[in-house]
Amino acid sequence: MESTPADYSTPDDETSEGSGRARAPLGVPPTRIDPEHEHRFLASRHDAERFLASVSGRLRLDVYDRARPVSWSRTTYLDTDDFAYLRSCAGPVASRLRIREYAAAAEGGEAPVLTGACFLELKTTTGTARTKVRFAAPTAAMTQLVDGVPLDPYWNAQLASIPVLYPVIGLLRDRELAPRLTTWYRRVSLVGLDVRVTLDEN
Repeated sequence: MESTPADYSTPDDETSEGSGRARAPLGVPPTRIDPEHEHRFLASRHDAERFLASVSGRLRLDVYDRARPVSWSRTTYLDTDDFAYLRSCAGPVASRLRIREYAAAAEGGEAPVLTGACFLELKTTTGTARTKVRFAAPTAAMTQLVDGVPLDPYWNAQLASIPVLYPVIGLLRDRELAPRLTTWYRRVSLVGLDVRVTLDEN
């Protein structure tokens, strides 16, 4: 089980002037599809520090909020009663359905603040190849989606534009998916030419 910060806060929902509807968080597009290759390693702190030192001249730190450079990720995994997504990890094609949120703090001992970015992600992995489909929406809309409540027409139209998520939408509306596990962890992100490295801790 991942460790959880003792406290965190949430910024006020951002709304479009006069519309009463929350805007897409952080200006990101409602959907994103990333075909890429992913390699994972379980490293000791000593090895991670050696790695960071070795790539410091070739990769740069990726910080979304320079006033709060300490980044956290909160991930809530959704699954069926018989854990169909979890069981898929034992086969050649593993699928995970999750809600990803991001938080940040000014320093390590400070409570992280949720940024307002909220994504429903369907991640499919075959070997080292992965595809991730993301639907971005405000937290309130995402809560409605998970609870099987009809969405605001705007967000419903955005979601309907992603055919690969249609089976997921049906399961959510039929209340056949539910949150099963939530994890918190600190994340350091480094970027370079055609490569992204993330180091997760706790």
